Amino acid sequence: MPNWFRHLEEASNTEELIAIVRDHFATWTPHELSLLPPSCRPGKMKSAGNLEELHASLVEAYRTTTLEGEALVAMQRLTSFVVRASMRSAQLHEDDAA
Repeated sequence: MPNWFRHLEEASNTEELIAIVRDHFATWTPHELSLLPPSCRPGKMKSAGNLEELHASLVEAYRTTTLEGEALVAMQRLTSFVVRASMRSAQLHEDDAA
């Protein structure tokens, strides 16, 4: 089983990071995705901007969620991953700017 957080940290550029994010999303089953609110389901992930949009949607939905059980666990799992990916994206952007 891949350690997705480790893979995020090992990404050396934004393109690599987005590829890891897409690979991770591909492991989610249709059932798991259906548990998420529609605004939080991963869509096309082509850039850091797409990642940031999903991050914002997840944070807002998580803040106001009434989900429980399996649906809440799915949302927490996705939010945790996307937050870490977003943080790594910001680090890579800082590295590029330096």
